[in-house]
Amino acid sequence: MLIGNGFTIDFGSRYGLNPSAPLSHFGKRNLSYEKYIHKLPYIQNELFQLAQYEPNEYEAIERFMNSRNYNWDKDCQLRRFLSLSYASFQIYADSKNIVNWKWTKWLQQNYKDLIFVVSFNYDLVFEKALETSNIHFFRTGSLENQTGIPIFKPHGSIDFETNTSEYSVEDRWQMTTLLQDNGKVTTVPKEDWLEPRLEADIIPPHKDNYQRILSWVKNGIDQFNTRGKDINLLIIVGHSYGEADRQEVDQYLVSLKPDTKIIIVDPKPNPDLLKKIDELNLKRLPTNAAGLPW
Repeated sequence: MLIGNGFTIDFGSRYGLNPSAPLSHFGKRNLSYEKYIHKLPYIQNELFQLAQYEPNEYEAIERFMNSRNYNWDKDCQLRRFLSLSYASFQIYADSKNIVNWKWTKWLQQNYKDLIFVVSFNYDLVFEKALETSNIHFFRTGSLENQTGIPIFKPHGSIDFETNTSEYSVEDRWQMTTLLQDNGKVTTVPKEDWLEPRLEADIIPPHKDNYQRILSWVKNGIDQFNTRGKDINLLIIVGHSYGEADRQEVDQYLVSLKPDTKIIIVDPKPNPDLLKKIDELNLKRLPTNAAGLPW
């Protein structure tokens, strides 16, 4: 299974949440950034101002990254903002009912058939659906107990961090960190989600994944390649197959056996994705009337 932002959109839209709008509080003004936004002056004073003139917030983030005075300080603040804002999103989402969501019910019925999951989402909506259903899982490249369904999150996760034991919260706010290879990632407990990450391994929207060289990311790629030969069906849910992600998605598609079945859960799949599937001699199957794999 390979999931993108459309998966979270399907859940969030039921509660007026837009997971593609971190700069406007995901459509919920009562979803506050007050605890941390003043610690991110480049985001508060530059990116938020830029977003006022750009209706697509991911495009605003891309323009921010492409500005002439963009530097590592701004990059570090951007990655921290994304980890913290999507943590705020997740805290809000956790207060909503996920038990009756169609994907929660689908996972309850079909989890035994899941061999591997690649999630491009920072949020934990997929994990929450599994957790609510008492389905065991782990994230590859992490220090979590490696039992249950493996989930690989190549663009990072709101609860990923390096070992921060020697740094106070205030120390972390003062430090500009680059992407570093610290081996496996640790898991941040929910009560600390709104504290700054020392190293926020988050890939911003519309950005090539420059952290594929990191050990924890390589671990996920290796695990997929190892299990790929056992995959007879790949379900792609809500992934746009955008330019920045295309090379990554292709590396999973090309590792599949010819005639592997593909189900795309998307009312308007990217034509380039359909073309790639045909080029690789993969077999596309339809969804059912409810927009589910079966």
